[in-house]
Amino acid sequence: MPRFIIVTIFILISQILQAQCTACFEENDVIVNGNFSDGNTGFSTDLNPGSGFFCPLCPEGTYALGTYAFFFHSDFIGQDHTTGSGDFFIANAAAQEGINIWCQTVTVAPQTDYTFSFWVRDVTNNSDQHPLAILQANFNGTLVGSSIQAYGGWQENTFVWNSGTETTVDICIQNFQSNPGGNDFGLDDISMTACEPITLLHTANAGADVVVCSGESIQIGSTNHQGYNYTWNNGQNLSSISTSSPTFSYINSSAQDVVFNYEVTTDSAGVGCITTDIIQVTVRPAFSFSLGNDLQICTGETYTLNAGDTWDSVVWSDNSTSSTYSSNVAQTVEAIVTLYGCELTDELTISQVSLPSIDLGPDQAICESNIPLTIDAGVIGDWSTGVTASSIEVSQSGTFIITYQFQNCNVSDEINITVDTQPEVQIPDNVILCEGSTITLTSNLSGTWSNGTVGTSTVVSEPGIYSIQVVNGECTDIDGSTVTLMLPPTVDLGPDVTICDDQFASFDATFSENTTSYSWSNQATASMILVNEPGIYEVTLENACGTASDEVALETTICGWNIFVPSAFTPNGDEINDAWSVKGYNVSNLKVTVYNRFGDMIWETEAFEDEWRPDPLQIGDDAYNYRIEGITYLGENIVQHGYVRLLK
Repeated sequence: MPRFIIVTIFILISQILQAQCTACFEENDVIVNGNFSDGNTGFSTDLNPGSGFFCPLCPEGTYALGTYAFFFHSDFIGQDHTTGSGDFFIANAAAQEGINIWCQTVTVAPQTDYTFSFWVRDVTNNSDQHPLAILQANFNGTLVGSSIQAYGGWQENTFVWNSGTETTVDICIQNFQSNPGGNDFGLDDISMTACEPITLLHTANAGADVVVCSGESIQIGSTNHQGYNYTWNNGQNLSSISTSSPTFSYINSSAQDVVFNYEVTTDSAGVGCITTDIIQVTVRPAFSFSLGNDLQICTGETYTLNAGDTWDSVVWSDNSTSSTYSSNVAQTVEAIVTLYGCELTDELTISQVSLPSIDLGPDQAICESNIPLTIDAGVIGDWSTGVTASSIEVSQSGTFIITYQFQNCNVSDEINITVDTQPEVQIPDNVILCEGSTITLTSNLSGTWSNGTVGTSTVVSEPGIYSIQVVNGECTDIDGSTVTLMLPPTVDLGPDVTICDDQFASFDATFSENTTSYSWSNQATASMILVNEPGIYEVTLENACGTASDEVALETTICGWNIFVPSAFTPNGDEINDAWSVKGYNVSNLKVTVYNRFGDMIWETEAFEDEWRPDPLQIGDDAYNYRIEGITYLGENIVQHGYVRLLK
């Protein structure tokens, strides 16, 4: 049968089942993931998941979920039952009778007929006769319905089951084929449907009866819920008759209450589940309230407002509740009156006569260094000094008053001015403090020192910056002094020193800051000396806080030996490099012998720096061999050979 015909029949069957459900009931499928679109979830099976890349379902007793059976076994055929592009259950079943292929536990309504259905087909791509899967449903351990053989294309197995008193049911689809060599099938679109009552989450709600004031806008009804239709029987004074919470508003021009009744009908999801509810809206008569016109007053003038005594209550903006309100402050005053539960509000603005601002500010004390002080009123007026102007200059203490008049309103202000004398305080700028002692800082005026002392002096024992502040009213002067800690000098030349006789030793006395002089026993006056003569070296350091001395002994010792031999000389009588001599130190038993090329000794000596001065007329350019013998200060014998070149 062509696939589109199968799909069409399935849709028609579903529509027939839906049509069989009466109003306020709906068809409900209790099977989860019956078309396997959610993958390997919602069910259990005794088969093992197929594994491997080339043939996941080659072993018997395996299953897989997929669109095409060929992808899991090269000898399989078939694809998804419903669309051809979805997933279905593909099995290479084992030859085991009664094995559970698919199982699921579902919740059911008692005393309800359920239609259970599943689709099955053979997936063996072989026209030869072979064993076919035999599938049947098992409900709570009991076989139900009829069995079906999986041959050819997709086939449906369906039956009706009544739940009785059950609220849950364990469902399994079992395979009863016990022969190997086939038994390969596909399973898809498992469903279990029934007509179940629709649970109404929301019923009609017009709201509680309400009393409102004339012209007041309110919402009646309740929250709108998706899938519900709302109809009000009377659209008078409502913003809409098809919404769950329309706005109501009515102006009652009569002297009596006006009552309106509204009924709302709710159609749940358009399936005929209809509920209704009624609300009664009572509208109070309209009334008016006024405090009168805005007022203008002089500064400090008292005014009284009257709201009347016909109201149930009066509340002013300062929360007072009498029928009248009195004040002398320019402001906006609001009154709320209540009658029969309805409120009216009015406000009145009280403003002062518009005068230029006169505010001389608070009383002031100023230092004489800041005089003259200008006092500005901002308007031209009469001053207590006899001057008519907007400002005056003050150079002495006193009370100063200005008066201004406009539109019968008098405005005045006064200010007290105190002029203080400027102090001048002095203390030394820099002071030295020796360690362990104290010094006294003295000021020409009494004041408060930075260390908390009050008076003309303070004793300090720590270095730092100290200041004194002298205050006379609004006048202040500050002076400061830097106290620097100076320690007595210290010196440490270190332990006695022994050096080689060809070396120098350095002694550094730089140990203290602020040292004013250095005096060495060798008459040196620098902080460091460089010496190589053995002896005792003493140094004395001095600063403002004391002196310090130290000494160190220097000894020398023989540390090595050496011989220096020139390689050439020019005995030409020009007194430049005319002689040849051997130099060295720490070598005894010296013997130096010079030979000509024939091996004849021509000169010898037993002392360093003896000079060989050959007669230039008797000797010519040539190389002369020499031999040097001796004993080092360590007692080692030495012999050196070489040659010296004679040049003219």
